[in-house]
Amino acid sequence: AKNEMANFYEDNIFSKQKELDDFIKILLKYLDGEKEISLIIKGSASPLHDSDYNLKLSFRRIESVINYFKQFPLVAKSIADGELKITKEARGEKYASESISDNRKDLKSSIYNPKAMMERRVEIYLLD
Repeated sequence: AKNEMANFYEDNIFSKQKELDDFIKILLKYLDGEKEISLIIKGSASPLHDSDYNLKLSFRRIESVINYFKQFPLVAKSIADGELKITKEARGEKYASESISDNRKDLKSSIYNPKAMMERRVEIYLLD
């Protein structure tokens, strides 16, 4: 189980952080003031809590990504100037697999299961 968790973090957390940083490097190259860039950021949650809570949690995940973007002065300026438009889509557990447990007494399945962890995410899409 420890190897499974270590692999999960290596494959899905650390590698995704690198992907995000690589995305920001590319984004910085295109933020030159010549055209607008539109992104949609979708936030999701596992089904552990009620729907309202999960929607709010998904929105907070989206805001965390935007706050991370704003650490880069050119990205922050582009957001403020409207050159970089970001649409937020909080999805909660709407698209979570039915096979993922929402039983708070079964922590192994509802919290620590890699499938449940994969539902707690954000996705970034470039809009044309």
